[in-house]
Amino acid sequence: MVTFVQRLRQLVAGKEQPKPKAAASSGTVPSYFRASKRDKATLARNAAIYESGGLVTAAIKAPGRTVLSNGWRLDGEEGAVKQVQAAIDALDFETLVSMLVDYAYVHGNGLAEIVPLRGGGLTVQLRDPARFRIEQDAWGNIVGYRFVQEDTWDDSHGPLLLPEEIIDLNLDPVPNSPYGRSLVSVCIDEILRDAKTNEGLAKAIERHGFPKYHIGVGVSGEQVAEADLKGLRKEFENLSSRNEFITGPDINISTIDATGINNSSEIDNVFSSRLCASLGVPPEQIGLDATGSTEATANVRFRAWYDRVAALQRVVATTLSRQLFDRITGRPGACWIVFEDPRPEDMAQKAEWIAKIMQATPMDPFAVLPQDWVQEQFGIDPTGGAD
Repeated sequence: MVTFVQRLRQLVAGKEQPKPKAAASSGTVPSYFRASKRDKATLARNAAIYESGGLVTAAIKAPGRTVLSNGWRLDGEEGAVKQVQAAIDALDFETLVSMLVDYAYVHGNGLAEIVPLRGGGLTVQLRDPARFRIEQDAWGNIVGYRFVQEDTWDDSHGPLLLPEEIIDLNLDPVPNSPYGRSLVSVCIDEILRDAKTNEGLAKAIERHGFPKYHIGVGVSGEQVAEADLKGLRKEFENLSSRNEFITGPDINISTIDATGINNSSEIDNVFSSRLCASLGVPPEQIGLDATGSTEATANVRFRAWYDRVAALQRVVATTLSRQLFDRITGRPGACWIVFEDPRPEDMAQKAEWIAKIMQATPMDPFAVLPQDWVQEQFGIDPTGGAD
């Protein structure tokens, strides 16, 4: 119970003031080095980025096309080579290879299903990796690829494809996981920064890319009729570089935003160069003009690019040889694929080197280098055809 004296003291002291809160800064803390996860939203986002076109799509498509750029050949036992060649002749083989690489970069795994035909033989059909979950046993071995129902993330009733029914191209394996790393997910920060920069530059050019005019009517303190303002507004709507202004003394025309956007090309070049570096593609490979680049720096970038593609060729060749060709022949290692060197200058250098050795023994040009070996270096069929 509050006594009269206590109440009197409260009235004299006044209302208790709230304690001041600690100062806090405004804004949000940026999130760097975000963790990548494989869920429905992430897979949908990666697919949307790939399908939207532009720089990222071109960079993703470049490796798979360069793998095939100088051609390929089949090696191995003669009967097995003919068997494999007959099977892949019925496929759009080069599209299959390039799209497997694309999907591996977008989702982490490039998947295709090996489908037996009723009359014998088989065909291969690309599959959307976002629609499959890879199942493992207790020891980490892949036991199957579970199909996910459309527009859901529920795989409880989806059919299970066995490992021998699937080609699985994994270009960047993750330890203790059947899924590879998605290049899009790895580079998502740079991709988003580039997209935000391009959007900002587009809006800035739209708002400030062209000179604008401020037209003052009348003198200070004068009330100009709305009808007069509307008439002048109509007259100045369609301005062009051929316009001349003829006005009375009470109309003042001044230019604003005359400088446009400063350093826009430098800003765009910084972000696009960083994005190309993160995606591992030289800007010139996808049609960009790298500002400040010289022929020497471009050559260095292309040497690194061709080294990357050569390593990619070996991974793709191993995957196709083991997961497709061995299943066609039924004899592991009987036939394998060899992709030609992607470097255009290497073939010319090789030809020059071989020619010098052959010229050293003009009486017998093949005294040092056997004719069969020379033909093999250039994909020449000794029977008269060419691969």
